[in-house]
Amino acid sequence: MLYEKKFVKKRKRKIAAAIVGFVCSISVGALVIVSFLGRYTGTFTVTLDEKNVNLALSQKQDFVESTSVLIINYLPAYHETTYSQIKSIENELDSEETDYLHGANFYVDEQGVEHKDTVESLNYFKYTFYVKNVGSIPARYDFRINILENTPDTATGTRYLDDLVRIALYENDPTSEERSEPTVYAKTSAIANRDENGEVTYKEYISTSKDREDEDNPCYGFAEEFQSPTRVMGKSYSNFAVGQMKRYTIVTWLEGEDPQSDNNKKAPKGAKLKLGVEINAYENE
Repeated sequence: MLYEKKFVKKRKRKIAAAIVGFVCSISVGALVIVSFLGRYTGTFTVTLDEKNVNLALSQKQDFVESTSVLIINYLPAYHETTYSQIKSIENELDSEETDYLHGANFYVDEQGVEHKDTVESLNYFKYTFYVKNVGSIPARYDFRINILENTPDTATGTRYLDDLVRIALYENDPTSEERSEPTVYAKTSAIANRDENGEVTYKEYISTSKDREDEDNPCYGFAEEFQSPTRVMGKSYSNFAVGQMKRYTIVTWLEGEDPQSDNNKKAPKGAKLKLGVEINAYENE
């Protein structure tokens, strides 16, 4: 594994880099998600010359099938949905018991029979994985969700998926029964909104705006803004003990209550959004 010079300090901090990348190519025809650990363009090895700091990933808490490569080769097109639907089933989403096709719409034939082997579209995509310190010393690590590519639709060249996408991040201790609320991220709003104090804000509503909420679609407040055009979010953890685990679930959907939505139609043809989860681990300081 190659290391950038900026990580080489006099104290010779050891670094292990890991990326869980879900590369989303959304169009009317297909959504392709490729998940991998390593560099953006290929395979990887999560090792160090001195194996003191090492994080491992798994889709299961038992880590029996701990793996370095997580791949989903194909997903169908997205339909727009709303956060109310996500909230109503979030206990099912933030769980290893449900897979990435939990939000699927299956093919129904002329007799009304649903075919579970044929997925026609997705209301949302969810992905649950665990991070574990399998090294020999406590670690600290950075967790980032990056925007790797953002391509407009082919028809007009003006519709971008990042205008509609919402990204919910659940993070919990899998050994505890307590469950934290997710943080939802969205691009800065294209129009001015008013916060609870009446002040102008360009934060985007998670879903339904305050002036349009009703019994079925309450207002869930504002989403956290993307940190930049190339980064959704980033945070750091310290004192990640040997053997300690954290469960992450990422849910992505196209928000139908967004002012720039297209009335629950499929994603605009040719539009593409690539997101990557980057994890960098270091010696604890």
